[in-house]
Amino acid sequence: ASGFKGRFYFVQDNEALFYPRGSRSLGAETSYDLPLACICAGAWLKSRMQERHGRWARSFDLSYDPEDFFPPAAARTNPVPRIAFYGRTATERRCVELGWMALEILAERGMTFEVDLLGSMETPPPMPFPVVQHGILGAVDLGMLFRAVDVGLCFSATNYSLIPQEMMATGLAVVELDVESTRATFPIGAVTKARPDPQAIADALASLITSAQTRAQQGAQGQAYVERTSWESSARSVESALRDYLAETGWKAEELATPA
Repeated sequence: ASGFKGRFYFVQDNEALFYPRGSRSLGAETSYDLPLACICAGAWLKSRMQERHGRWARSFDLSYDPEDFFPPAAARTNPVPRIAFYGRTATERRCVELGWMALEILAERGMTFEVDLLGSMETPPPMPFPVVQHGILGAVDLGMLFRAVDVGLCFSATNYSLIPQEMMATGLAVVELDVESTRATFPIGAVTKARPDPQAIADALASLITSAQTRAQQGAQGQAYVERTSWESSARSVESALRDYLAETGWKAEELATPA
């Protein structure tokens, strides 16, 4: 292909981490060394492309759809705390096993709670607490679920995920992994970050389950964070990235002739 003013690489995640160290992993990593301008989903990927691969890079923020994800009309008043757990087992980066182990530890400590499982059609493993399998939900049903539960549990070991944004948009308190991407993305107080260790995750969940005030405070901070984002703003960031790179490489926009 020829005749292009610029070539761009849309980088949604660090896909070299999706595979065991081998042909696929090395192939993904090598692709980031190609002479392409990178448009990245988030600041963490942007820094990796710039610092590790020497690429020209710009980023945009993930956001949410306010028509589907908004706070409940009334405060959450579940007699038994409910935890929405994103258990997508098909992708290793979701660290579902860590979540189940943490929830088991929570039950062993004598805490009472219920789990609303989503993101997979697989039958959940036997657990010493109630689990409701919701399967794979559309946006409307996801919003309804997030407004009904008390805590969100969603992990990503690579780039940060869209799901926590949607949880936070409903005012839900969220537990995420404390990894490079979440530290580069979420401000202090917007989510509870836990080390990738079952005991630490159980501690994080316990701090939210046992304190309605902590949940409300974090829910408000998370909601304020995501409300500063929008898909319109993200689209403008991508447009600016395209224009900036083309301008730096000598491209000039043509002015359209005035119609007769």
